[in-house]
Amino acid sequence: NLRLGYLIPLFIEGSKAGKLTFETVRDYLNQNSCVAVEMEESNFDGNTDKYTWQPLLYPALEEFFRQLKLVTQEAADFNPTFVLCLDSLTLKIEGMLRESLQLTGKATVSANNKRDLREVTFEGLIDLAQESGLLSISEANFFRFLFTSLGMDQRNNIAHCYYKLPEYYSLNTMILIFCAMMRIVTKEVSNN
Repeated sequence: NLRLGYLIPLFIEGSKAGKLTFETVRDYLNQNSCVAVEMEESNFDGNTDKYTWQPLLYPALEEFFRQLKLVTQEAADFNPTFVLCLDSLTLKIEGMLRESLQLTGKATVSANNKRDLREVTFEGLIDLAQESGLLSISEANFFRFLFTSLGMDQRNNIAHCYYKLPEYYSLNTMILIFCAMMRIVTKEVSNN
């Protein structure tokens, strides 16, 4: 089980010891995840675009670890802000999950009753990830709790700018988002 009571001290002590930093996480992701893997996507002109997730994820991760380091310095006059990293990473989770499912050969578009093609909803992506074995039942429930109206509804609250106060952008929430991101990018994906 994922428990913040264990994770928060782990992140704080890891940061204090210099073992959990942007550089160590970046190096780990470059070697052990799909973040640095070059992907290809056809664009509307029929050309192929090549990309990695590095420039999309690393600025937010760098900001997270900058704020985490400031938290560990325990300056009385400092209030950390996780606004930038939470706003960025939260919204990337859906895209990373969608792409992971596509890499396994799963369709992430569906037709509605008018036969219009639509992207599968985020909730639908979580269900599909669970059905296909990309996420276990407990992992899918964690994603539902964190990102849907069954729980914290982070994706919707951030996407629609419902958070107006900095208190909503907490270290606790950032750690949960970080764990969700790590779960997606470090999962081995094989084409079925």
